[in-house]
Amino acid sequence: MILRIFTPEIEKVSGDKNAKGLLQEYVQSHQQEKPEYTYAKYGPDHEPTWTANVFIGGKNYGEGSGPKKRQAAMNAAREALQKLNVV
Repeated sequence: MILRIFTPEIEKVSGDKNAKGLLQEYVQSHQQEKPEYTYAKYGPDHEPTWTANVFIGGKNYGEGSGPKKRQAAMNAAREALQKLNVV
């Protein structure tokens, strides 16, 4: 019962919160277009670096990079959330 009550609040302040999900929720609540991600991979196959860009309504709101595609997208979403003053 305690977890059910406090988990949403913990996730709001946690750095591990799913930034992509939070961005999706924010965009939907403000009746904007769905976020779209583009990806690019650099470096050797055994040690790639991924770069992701997140676009909302055709405008680039964030860019992120990381060793995995998912991490790059999360970093891009975090940057978008900051630009939108959500976090």
